[in-house]
Amino acid sequence: MNRRNFLTTVAAASTTVSLAGCTGGRDSPEQVVEDYYSALFDGDYEEATSYVEGDLDGELTRSFIIEQGSLAEPGNAETEGVTLLEESKDYVVIEAVAGFDTTNGLMTTTFRFELETIDDEWKITTSELVE
Repeated sequence: MNRRNFLTTVAAASTTVSLAGCTGGRDSPEQVVEDYYSALFDGDYEEATSYVEGDLDGELTRSFIIEQGSLAEPGNAETEGVTLLEESKDYVVIEAVAGFDTTNGLMTTTFRFELETIDDEWKITTSELVE
C-alpha cells in the first residue's frame, strides 16, 4: 500500500471512529427507536426503559412503556419502518411504524418520537400516536 492510500485509509478510519463517538454508547437515533420497539415487543420493559429519559410527557416512564407494550403480545409485533423527519446536532424527530399480528390480521400503528442526546446517549424524550 502506498503512503497516499495508507493516509486516506487512516483518515477514513479516524472519521468513522470520531463520528461513532458522537452518539455515546448507543447507535443512531433510528437504531435507538428500533431497539426500544424490539425490547418492548419482547416484553422486556426494563430494557425498553433504558431507551427513555425520565418522565415522558408528564407520565411515569414505566407506566407509559407498559401501556405501549400491552398493545402486542411478545413476539407478535415488529418494527415496519423508521423515518427520520427532523434532525439537528442533539435533537431528532423520528416516525416509526409498528406492525402487530392480531386475530383480525395485521394492524399497524405509527408513533412519532423525539430524541435528544443526554449524557452522550440518544434518549426518547417524547412519543405520541400519529392519527
